[in-house]
Amino acid sequence: MNSGLISIPEQFRLTARAHADRDLVVTQQQNHSFSEIDAASDRIAAALARQGIGKSDRIALYCINCAEFLMAWHGIVKSGATVVPVNLLIAADEICYILGDAEVSGIIYHQAMAEKVSTFRDRLNGISLWAAIGEPQSESDQTLSTWLAESSVTPAVTFDPLDDVAVILYTSGTTGNPKGAMLSHHNLVSYTSSVCAGLQLKPGEDRLLVVLPMFHSFAATVGMLTPSLHGLSLVPVPAFDPILISETIAATDATIFLGAPSMYGVILRLPEEQTANWSSIRYGVSGGAAMPVELMHQFEARFGFPILEGDGPTECSPVTCVNPLDGERKP
Repeated sequence: MNSGLISIPEQFRLTARAHADRDLVVTQQQNHSFSEIDAASDRIAAALARQGIGKSDRIALYCINCAEFLMAWHGIVKSGATVVPVNLLIAADEICYILGDAEVSGIIYHQAMAEKVSTFRDRLNGISLWAAIGEPQSESDQTLSTWLAESSVTPAVTFDPLDDVAVILYTSGTTGNPKGAMLSHHNLVSYTSSVCAGLQLKPGEDRLLVVLPMFHSFAATVGMLTPSLHGLSLVPVPAFDPILISETIAATDATIFLGAPSMYGVILRLPEEQTANWSSIRYGVSGGAAMPVELMHQFEARFGFPILEGDGPTECSPVTCVNPLDGERKP
């Protein structure tokens, strides 16, 4: 055990106690407080532990952006297992490769992905646990709703924050097969603290709109884990729809927008009457590719808030640098 360091479950519990009644997840349909997500993830961890899942296991998470993504993610980590988020956009062959390479022993999937699950589940060996968020693809699959209805005796897990791997994020595989970046508890706790400082995020005030897929390192760590560990809120949007995003911002008073340059380009083509819906946004963050300067200038002129560019590889969790909010901006 490395003294002085803290695991993700320990940091999450401290934050959940400090912000118990504040909303961690905000949507137009239902909000979930820190205490609710903490309790739900405890029940999921307990359900996994009852089935022998622990520190030697890796559990895949195949899920759209939603509150249940957080519940399952934190539940897996609390059980001592490692989360392996699965890209929702890749084909069955690549999914099978990733799940085999990671040696996953279980998969939690959202009902929206059930049809795709049917295309690869018979090709996988060694997966003893299948669990659905919503309607299961097979009658033999367990369900998150059942786990959440059961009692929770959170497993007693001793973490080594420096060495224990919390998540394995797979790269795009542009020069070969995808490769898993193994990120430790300390890596991610430290990283999220740096994100808060670098982006001048305000606990109890800022709400991050997360339409970037949370299986990806940028959205997972900046958009999902940073709010979880530091008292912020996130607004998950399951698909990129500019009108839906505008209406969600207006309905939830989101303050930070995370996007890729291509998203900003599409949003810039919104009807003029949608501009006012973005009035609560303090700034946008762009990553994944270089932001064209002209696009940035046009977007900032229309919507009235700055865009900060970040950069970094998945192996670094992923941000290694970002424009300072109060830095000098040259024309």
